[in-house]
Amino acid sequence: MAEISNGLGIPRATVQERVKKLVDTGIIRKFVAIPDYSKIGKQITAIILVSFRNGENVSQRGLAEQMSKIPGVYEVVVISGEWDIVLKVRAGSV
Repeated sequence: MAEISNGLGIPRATVQERVKKLVDTGIIRKFVAIPDYSKIGKQITAIILVSFRNGENVSQRGLAEQMSKIPGVYEVVVISGEWDIVLKVRAGSV
């Protein structure tokens, strides 16, 4: 809040009040921490496209859920088209 206040040249209390109103009205839904992955040894980001063949024991969503539990997988998205699942993976090296 102090950094925003200094940058705008307005009192910190004013910034806090305005941010609270934005949160209360739902304009700001949440605050998040954005890590610097290179500082935790995960400087490589890979996007992996997965093709899925229907099987008797697992659905596309079931496979996506299983993949989400793999260490290093940070995001799994089920899509339609030529590919079926997109994985976002972070690692220390290729």
